Amino acid sequence: RFHCPRPGQWYSTPEGYVLRISLVDRECQKVVCEPLGRNYRVNMPLIAFRSGKNMKHLGGAA
Repeated sequence: RFHCPRPGQWYSTPEGYVLRISLVDRECQKVVCEPLGRNYRVNMPLIAFRSGKNMKHLGGAA
């Protein structure tokens, strides 16, 4: 079963970046993330979070 990311959760990318989830837009199928230590946000497709191989949940809001 797919667990949709939620605001406040932290994820790591295969490249080793750590991202904090800011917003999840299910209608547009996108996730807005803030890279750790950066002052900008990035949009990622929601499907990138469906496979545990791409984005790994590190913790944060349950």
